[in-house]
Amino acid sequence: MKRNNAPTFGKWLEIWINTYKKPYLAESSIKRLLVSVRNHVPQWLKDKRVNEITAFDLDRAVANCDLPRSRKYVYHILHNSLYRAYCLDVIPANVASKMTLVRHRQKRGQSLTHEEQRKFLKAVENTPYFNAFKFLLLTGVRRGELTGLKFDDVQYLERLIKINGTKTETSERFILLTDELEGIIAEQRKRHPDEEFVFPYSADALTHLFKQVCPNHKLHDLRHTFITRCAESGININVTQNLVGHKTLNTTLSIYTHISIDFARSEFEKFKA
Repeated sequence: MKRNNAPTFGKWLEIWINTYKKPYLAESSIKRLLVSVRNHVPQWLKDKRVNEITAFDLDRAVANCDLPRSRKYVYHILHNSLYRAYCLDVIPANVASKMTLVRHRQKRGQSLTHEEQRKFLKAVENTPYFNAFKFLLLTGVRRGELTGLKFDDVQYLERLIKINGTKTETSERFILLTDELEGIIAEQRKRHPDEEFVFPYSADALTHLFKQVCPNHKLHDLRHTFITRCAESGININVTQNLVGHKTLNTTLSIYTHISIDFARSEFEKFKA
């Protein structure tokens, strides 16, 4: 492609997202991608023609991110979008292959103890978000799955709730409609009779309140807590995997193994030689 005919990188990102991401990712994932492009890909890089970008430009853009997690996410956006541009002959060389690899080891989630869970629910009991937090603890759904849940997703005759996956379309699944969950949904219907969504709240507002009450945890730890309670209750690991929508059994197994080791340690304290 001639130099003057090449699109700007900002325009190429738009094309890349619309063509190669939107058809395959859930809406919430697309929103996250767009936010990252808007907030973390610098404007000077977006204004450059895609065939004029250097590896140094890319490294500068990544280094501009404050948080390690953001740097890793931006690295993958730049790397994957430019690789696709190279495959389509939009750029003559895969400049992204020269980028400095960004590594970020995500901190492992930690479930709430029974006492922490009790204190947390007590602390949020009189807030508008109490039912939302309780739903998270009783189902293990992701934050985006919670805020995306619609009243039409509840199948009362089949006693099921359809969960629209937030990672990929294949993460869509059904969870069981228990009496307690049905009670929560009924209460939400009374509170929000004209709403389409069961929990019409801002995901950021939920996260903010949670961090105020549990500063040593993150909201996703409620999902980890649900899996932990399943393990403690002796629920079959395959059942738990299906309920929480893990793509592979290894993700669920790592949590079950962790619980089993802790349980074994507490039991072995009874040992006397």
